[in-house]
Amino acid sequence: MDPQRAWLMLMEAIRIADYDEAVGIASDLYEWLSRGGFPPCIVPELRLGCQDPLSVPSKLQHEMALKACEFVLSMA
Repeated sequence: MDPQRAWLMLMEAIRIADYDEAVGIASDLYEWLSRGGFPPCIVPELRLGCQDPLSVPSKLQHEMALKACEFVLSMA
């Protein structure tokens, strides 16, 4: 999985109100993240810290992406 691509597709699906697509993407991304996959870089200012999975920036991005997916899935 390419979590960065999935994140961008999720944001686009939400922007155009394609909630069925958003739920599918959120489900896949949530599963990826839950299994320890690396997160998308969703906050550009933290991009440099995304390379180290143990860093605070990476962990923060992971948690924010998980919560966003949970939110989309809760709206289904």
